[in-house]
Amino acid sequence: MRLLIGVILLAFGALALAPRVAIANDGIGSLGVGGIVAYGKTDAVAMRTEVLEISTSRIDVAYEFVNESSEPVTLSVVFPLPPYGAMLPSPGWGGQPPNFSLTIDGEARQFEVGIRATNEWSDARPRGADVTNELKLIGLSPQQIAVFPGAFDKPGTTFSMFEGKRAFALPVTPVQRRKLIAAGLLVPDPGGLLDAEADFPAWEAHITYAWTITFPPGKIVSVKHSYAPFLTLGGGADLYAAYIRRDSLKDFCASPVLVNRLQQLIAPHESMPGTQVRYILKTANTWKGPIKSFTLRLKKSSPKEFISLCFPGDFVKVDALTLESRLEDFSPAEDLHIQYLDPTRTIEYGKNMDGFGEAPRIPGGLAR
Repeated sequence: MRLLIGVILLAFGALALAPRVAIANDGIGSLGVGGIVAYGKTDAVAMRTEVLEISTSRIDVAYEFVNESSEPVTLSVVFPLPPYGAMLPSPGWGGQPPNFSLTIDGEARQFEVGIRATNEWSDARPRGADVTNELKLIGLSPQQIAVFPGAFDKPGTTFSMFEGKRAFALPVTPVQRRKLIAAGLLVPDPGGLLDAEADFPAWEAHITYAWTITFPPGKIVSVKHSYAPFLTLGGGADLYAAYIRRDSLKDFCASPVLVNRLQQLIAPHESMPGTQVRYILKTANTWKGPIKSFTLRLKKSSPKEFISLCFPGDFVKVDALTLESRLEDFSPAEDLHIQYLDPTRTIEYGKNMDGFGEAPRIPGGLAR
């Protein structure tokens, strides 16, 4: 079903950006994060319930799993984070979401942090090819793979856009630098903005959280995690008058009623500040069968905010800030891409920017 939910519920019916100096109409875009993945696929453990609550400042997820076999099952569970360019600042950045927490059956759990790298800019290998082992053989540490000391170096530091802080990574040796260039893993700036001799890492960094869970037969296991979504600066999330019908109708399944309303609101100003949140929902299909009971709650930051998305369910208004949809036996066919629009909101650089992510905490540590 195509649906749109808005400030006055005009219609009813779940993880890339170009940063620029922000002015009043600048918006916020997003990098997609999502649900936990059973490594491979399990035919024994089913997702009994999932309650997913999304706002522009917080994502809370609560699961109940049950092992439907007659024997205990131990699974490796992975929480994938979005990739980001290994040299920062970059057009999109991730690292780790702020304030990530994990509980299993009500008890806080630790998790392992993993890092791998894939080719993004090198012509010497296919885009997306895994280059982790190549980088390790050249002698790069996990910290250097995660945040490479490149063209923006100051002695001993690499500039990071993570909340305006600096992340520290040891510089590579001259021998390592020559090997990286020979392998096509250091390239001139693809954007052509820096000196041609600049060391620009050709890879993207992928961070994952991983832990194991043992599921006793027939027993419900509760898993909860909570974190702030990645938000990065850029005009890509704004809604511009010239593209209302194209963007809202196609990407967010907006109703004609809402499109007309947005056109009336935007006309004097030509654009409206927006926030987009992506959530990787299809990872639920790695568990046995469909999600038996799925609840999606969308939280507004103010009653005047519009929310629109494509989703195969009907929403009800719980209160002035909350909309809710429930589905049974749900197998997600698409990830969530949610648009939040507030005609009264303004964005200023350095303010309301809590979602840059945190500098990667790779084992062995990046000092901060």
